[in-house]
Parts: sequence; structure tokens; C-alpha cells
Amino acid sequence: MTNVSPKQFLEDQFPKKYWPLIPTTLRSAYNAVDKLVEGEPILQVVSARYNKGRLISYAVDWGFQRLIDSGQLPFGYGWSPFYRPTGGYLQIQLPHSVLSISQVSAPHKQPRNVWFRENLRLSNQFAFDLPEFANDGEVQGMPHFLLVHGHQTLDFAH
Repeated sequence: MTNVSPKQFLEDQFPKKYWPLIPTTLRSAYNAVDKLVEGEPILQVVSARYNKGRLISYAVDWGFQRLIDSGQLPFGYGWSPFYRPTGGYLQIQLPHSVLSISQVSAPHKQPRNVWFRENLRLSNQFAFDLPEFANDGEVQGMPHFLLVHGHQTLDFAH
């Protein structure tokens, strides 16, 4: 298999002309959650403030689902189950890869290590010429991209 540049592959899978939709959708999601929290007293308790990220996650998923449903993004999507049957995550189906979205506390930090993400990372090791993928093995699944954004505040998106 021939290795490709991750940047070129990303731009092929998710063309730059659609990139401006990302910050707009993220800002709208964060703003919607702020308004929801302001208007609901039960969401103003300390425990709810610590879990505001869950609401943000739901709002971001809804925003990207709407972009796809409306045709603004020319991709498909599905809900892939977590390793344990506790729900699912939005998986955006690009032409020859998949994209998922996650909140992280720092711009270059990986999301917490859960089984499904580890499996998706393994799909990348033979497509991209990166030092961390120097191991031999068998290709499984499609290459995976991860869109990460700030946790409690929208300070970044990568």
C-alpha cells in the first residue's frame, strides 16, 4: 500500500470549501447551550456545570447532523455504538474515510482513550506515513479523522 500525506488526504475527503462551516456550527452549538443553561434553573447547579460538556456534545452532533441533512455538507452519517452498550457517537462518512467529533481540554490533546477510538486509530496506521504507525500489521477499517474542540469553552477547533 502506498502511504499518502494526511493533509492531502484530509483535503480530498473534506474539501477546504466546507471548512468555514466548522467554526460556525461549533459557535452556534456552544451559544445554544449557554442560552439553554441560562434559562433552566436545574442546569445551573454545580453538578450540571461540570457536565455542561455533555450538552455541548449533543448540540454539536445536532449541528453537524443538520448540515448533512440540509445538503450543506455532502457526506453521510451514522450512529456507531460505543464498545459497551451505553449509546453511540456520531460518525460522519466521508468518501473514503470517517470523521468523529470530540471535546478535549487542550488543542493537541487526544480525547480520553476508549476502545472505539483505539480501533479507529488502528485504521490509520497504514494509510499515513507517521512515525507512531511504524508497526506492521493488518489494515482494518477506513482511515479516521478526529475533529476536536474546546471543552467548556470554544477556545479552539482542530
